[in-house]
Amino acid sequence: MQSNGGLGDASAVIQHSGHGPNAERQEGPHAHEIQLTPDNRFAIVADLGLDELLVYHFDASKGTLKANDPPFPKSRALLVLDTCIPAEWKIFICAE
Repeated sequence: MQSNGGLGDASAVIQHSGHGPNAERQEGPHAHEIQLTPDNRFAIVADLGLDELLVYHFDASKGTLKANDPPFPKSRALLVLDTCIPAEWKIFICAE
């Protein structure tokens, strides 16, 4: 973000590819949500079009993303980060 509250140039662009198992709803990638982990080290993307969670390393100083290696296991999921307990976090994966 710029000092005036506007958006600047993108610091990272990642294009997912593929499709999910439901051809009527999932013809191609559709990133539905992205959340940073409370420690600000990872970005977790819920892609509805792929029916997957994708995990990226997040560099807060540069605003860049790098694919996690090894990749997060593929799963059909809804992402919920629980940050109720200070200095701890849990990821709840709720299958459809």
